[in-house]
Amino acid sequence: MLLRWLTVMMICTLGYGLSQAQEKNFHVSLTLDTIKKAVWVQADIQVQPLLSTNMDTLWFHMPMQAFIDPNSVYAEDLDKMGYTDFYFRSAAMRPTIQDMKIYADGQAVRPYKRRGTDAFLGILTSVVKSVQLNYMLTLPAWHFGPCYKDGDYILQYFYPEPMASTQGAELKPLRYLEAALPARYELYCTTHFPEDLDVYTNGQVLNDSEGNTIYHTDQALNFLLTPKKASYISGTIESEGGQSIPYFIHLNPSVYPNIHEMLNRAFQDIESKLGTFPFSALMLVPTASPYYQSYKDGVMLVPYRDKKEDMASYLLRHLTRLWVAGKFPLQDSKDVFLHQGISAYVVQSISKDQDIQPKVNKSKKHDIWMLREYQNMGILSGLQVPEERLNKSQMYLNREVLSELFIKKLASTTSAAALQSVLKGWDGRVTLCSAASLMSALEEQSGRTIATSVADYLTGNYVLDLPKDSVESCFPIRSFLNRYSDCSGLEAIVYPAYNDNDGWIVGLTLANAKPFTFKPWTWAVSPMYSFQHEKLLGQAWMQYDYLMSKDDHILDRIRVRMGVKSFDMDYNRKFDYTLRYIKLDPTIKIYFKHAYPSNTHSTLTLRWLNIREQRASFADGKFNFLVWNKSNIYQLRYNWNRYETRTNTMATLQAEYQQYGSEKYLKLTGEGSHRWMYKADKSIGMRLFAGGFAVNTQRRINSFQNLLSRGSLALIQHGFNDYTYEEYFMARQSQSGLQDKQVSLVQGGGFKTPVGSSYSIGMSNNFAGSVNLFADVPFNSKWFPLQVYFDVGLYSRFFNQQFSTQTMYNGGFMLNYGDVVQIFVPLVYSEELGNIYREKHKNFLSRISFGINLERLGFWKNLPWEYKKYKAI
Repeated sequence: MLLRWLTVMMICTLGYGLSQAQEKNFHVSLTLDTIKKAVWVQADIQVQPLLSTNMDTLWFHMPMQAFIDPNSVYAEDLDKMGYTDFYFRSAAMRPTIQDMKIYADGQAVRPYKRRGTDAFLGILTSVVKSVQLNYMLTLPAWHFGPCYKDGDYILQYFYPEPMASTQGAELKPLRYLEAALPARYELYCTTHFPEDLDVYTNGQVLNDSEGNTIYHTDQALNFLLTPKKASYISGTIESEGGQSIPYFIHLNPSVYPNIHEMLNRAFQDIESKLGTFPFSALMLVPTASPYYQSYKDGVMLVPYRDKKEDMASYLLRHLTRLWVAGKFPLQDSKDVFLHQGISAYVVQSISKDQDIQPKVNKSKKHDIWMLREYQNMGILSGLQVPEERLNKSQMYLNREVLSELFIKKLASTTSAAALQSVLKGWDGRVTLCSAASLMSALEEQSGRTIATSVADYLTGNYVLDLPKDSVESCFPIRSFLNRYSDCSGLEAIVYPAYNDNDGWIVGLTLANAKPFTFKPWTWAVSPMYSFQHEKLLGQAWMQYDYLMSKDDHILDRIRVRMGVKSFDMDYNRKFDYTLRYIKLDPTIKIYFKHAYPSNTHSTLTLRWLNIREQRASFADGKFNFLVWNKSNIYQLRYNWNRYETRTNTMATLQAEYQQYGSEKYLKLTGEGSHRWMYKADKSIGMRLFAGGFAVNTQRRINSFQNLLSRGSLALIQHGFNDYTYEEYFMARQSQSGLQDKQVSLVQGGGFKTPVGSSYSIGMSNNFAGSVNLFADVPFNSKWFPLQVYFDVGLYSRFFNQQFSTQTMYNGGFMLNYGDVVQIFVPLVYSEELGNIYREKHKNFLSRISFGINLERLGFWKNLPWEYKKYKAI
């Protein structure tokens, strides 16, 4: 079948083959070595036909250099989209270019670089007639670009691409794998491939006078090489327009016996909407890539089919995307959204007409929610805003959601028939596609003016008429797990809980806050009932967000908050009483405004912590009654963080003041952390902590965090020294159970070895600091997220009438489940810490500790406000 297809191509190009006498201004020799998994490339370029008369430099784009260089425009774009798999691979799996040699008229030359990357090379050509580039390109076992996998070889981007060189023209970066300014050239390629491989290419097959096979194209050249006995599907489609279109699909024909019929049906359906197929051949190659790539040459790499999607729908989606990419060449990169919008519109219209079920977009409701809330928050971007100014969430909304709504708006403003007529009659060879040219053609076809009605989509004035989601049954109370409900009732969740003081607890949370939804007033109430002590506990809060003017370039919003929290902090089993605390925290929080796409966020917070704690009163050794002690703590905190695909950086500065009786302190603390992803889902991180007292009347007392001295610094932060009751600990005072091995994940010095309140190691009333390091193990560990860690710190004590500094460290392995639950296995300790820890924990299993950070779950967080960060969708 493949031989028949190649024969058809040869016959179709016979006229071209007879014209071999013309000069080949761009010739590439390509040799594949299946042992070394590499290709040798020799590119011979005749300079003058590619240069305008007033230019003296020929620029080349080296696509694989762009793949290799993490600072290239490819990496920048895909970083914003969250495709970390693109470049986070082990060094052995990355492509490399080796032995690069460049000759001008036979003399070795050194090229110029552009944009600080090897991806753009310039050759000075004022008196040069020919340029030759030689290099070896190793192939990665990858899903993208030149690669090999399971005996198959996909060769793309293997040759240098001449760039346009017109006077004064800026060489635009190649965005999303499509050249913005490609030079006009004809490429001839001679290949040396092993005979045991079948060759498929989109190039036209020619033969020279010596019998060598030459592939010719004036577009991008691609090869697929596969073992001769491999399973694939090939044939020819006869279109209604009279075209004979050879196709090759890298699928097993025994699994898809009706693929030819489905392909013919898809062609008929799309042709009825978009007209003639814009290419002379078709190649579809399913790969492990998480997204599809379309090229202006009839070749398309697509992700493997979702098992829940039928093959007819799969073919329809990807063929439409390819069809649109070929028929509507873009005028400018700012209109890149148009391809997805037109494709989605055509697929939906065909699905309505035919018995084809389109792929169900599970996040469709979530997408509309994002669009609606971004509009409410005033950060919805216009479709024609340059993408370099967008963060990845805005870019996603423009490409995948707003673009589709824009095309629908064009159809509803004029008519579906008018839009279909324009799409079907579009000729990309005559008119490049842009929002302006598309609207102009539609206005001419329909006789209606549409620019005003769609202006909001293009400029982003945030008054879009967004479609409503499908109506669903609404109840007064819905579960927190229903994250994307349109119902406006209360959110609720019932859950069990446990701590050492209150025993088993049942809790109920009611809230009017909803994820991905902004409301000025939000509140939550979480009553909890202790079965052991038969009493009510819990917490509640309410807050108001005041949005600043869009013209305010400094402040984003101001939040006013009041919260209350009350649980037991200790249980005396001998006298059967509990000690309770009640905490109020009136807060003012200022959110600063940052320009996109910095992904930077900062806040300034002023808090007043009013804490009341019960203490036991005894008389003659007998329990008498409980009394309340009060404390007032004032905090001023500045938070700064930056979220990016590969890195996450955070810094916090805080001043805390407290006066108790005749004593007082002013404590200054700082914390910073940086996490760097060294490969997909694998990170290395560092956290720095430092604190000291500007004022402390109890600085010289070696008694820590009790009635005598408050606010003590701690390198090992666990229940008893969480004096502000910020976290949730399963035990705060007792020292005997498994639950007492909990340490803080977010406060203090970050050490993982809890020794309890009986020991004061790592505590200071003067100064303390620490460095916490961690690294993910490089091998796959999805269900066993193993990390190594090491903590080192120092703390200052007053001893023998002077301050002395002591050091400590610990290290080992830990399991980290989303920074919510962490399990620690300490293996190494400094001498003093190790002696205490081994005394407290006699055997290895008893030395395992853990941490829990429930705040990471964010049950009632307004996520866009709190983080303004989404995972890649």
